Amino acid sequence: MTGPFGWSGSMCVVSACTALALGAASAAADFLPYSLEIEATGDATVDTAIADASLLRSLRDESPVGPFALLARAESDEARLDTVLRSFGYYDAKILIRIAGRESDDPGLLPLLESLPHEPPVDVRISITPGPVYRLRTVRLEGPVPANARAAFDLTPGEPARAQDVLAVGEAVREALREDGFALAEVPPPDALVDHHTRTMDVVYRAEPGPR
Repeated sequence: MTGPFGWSGSMCVVSACTALALGAASAAADFLPYSLEIEATGDATVDTAIADASLLRSLRDESPVGPFALLARAESDEARLDTVLRSFGYYDAKILIRIAGRESDDPGLLPLLESLPHEPPVDVRISITPGPVYRLRTVRLEGPVPANARAAFDLTPGEPARAQDVLAVGEAVREALREDGFALAEVPPPDALVDHHTRTMDVVYRAEPGPR
């Protein structure tokens, strides 16, 4: 049987199968397996949060990537891990990701990765220096908030400036207002100013109770 371009049907089938096989082989060649080591910070809780947030870790086995995507994943991890560290009060942390012995922003890294074989897996290491814990310096709740709802505002100067605690107290004040009859009460995210010289944070909430 002859196809529309003069090829036999069997030749077309063989050619199609060959093309699919070559395409699959080419796609597989784009994948770059890697090993991963995340150095411990010394705080088990922080280490667990970092491991949970790392895309390099969570996607390593289930979502293979090529050289370019590996660098993009590392860049994403830097931002994600910085967010995690800030949530624990570390606002001046140093995050260093090395791939094949080079820093992830090294301009010569991509060509190097593109030239590497599949075996052994590329070595990826994440090292983190948390730095000092920043602390709350000024904490203030503004707005016509009744005393019983204001009692939910329990931030104290000198405490670690953990982002999760700072945000949680706003939620607590809002819920206290609503329980007190202010059904439309809102407590927007606070104005937070980080001072890297003194390693402190100033936090100001502006509550909007609305009608009771």
